Amino acid sequence: MAGGVPGTVLGGMISDRMAVLDRRWRAWVCMITVGLSLPFMAACLLVDQVFWALTLYAIGYGLMVAAQGPSVSMIQTAVKPAERATATAFSSLSATFLGYAIGPVIVGIIGDMLAPTYGALSFNYSVLLMITFSLIFGSIGYLWVAKAFGKPQCTAPA
Repeated sequence: MAGGVPGTVLGGMISDRMAVLDRRWRAWVCMITVGLSLPFMAACLLVDQVFWALTLYAIGYGLMVAAQGPSVSMIQTAVKPAERATATAFSSLSATFLGYAIGPVIVGIIGDMLAPTYGALSFNYSVLLMITFSLIFGSIGYLWVAKAFGKPQCTAPA
């Protein structure tokens, strides 16, 4: 609640205002907020006080979910009106599959591999590796989307 609700609302509001200037701002806002979330998400795994872990997590999570609204908006504007439901469903299915099916398995495997060296902290470092990879990869993906949105739109009839 502390980070997710304000992050989602503010991310949508900021991207809507900036998109008036240039439609690529939707992707740029996502790229910036996802990139800025990385230090907070990483730091929350490395501190040993619950208050600071939760505070850093709330800030990082708020920045990370600020990309949700603009992402859905970009999906909706990138496809024909008749394809919007399918595109949204595919996006949701992909995120769910990666986040809930594959992600935990990879974190577990890496955590088990790190356990002999790091002991009880092995899963902290495993999650740290996953979020670092995921958030950097996500930021690069949004940069790629911004470049695609900078190209002229197709003028073929729908």
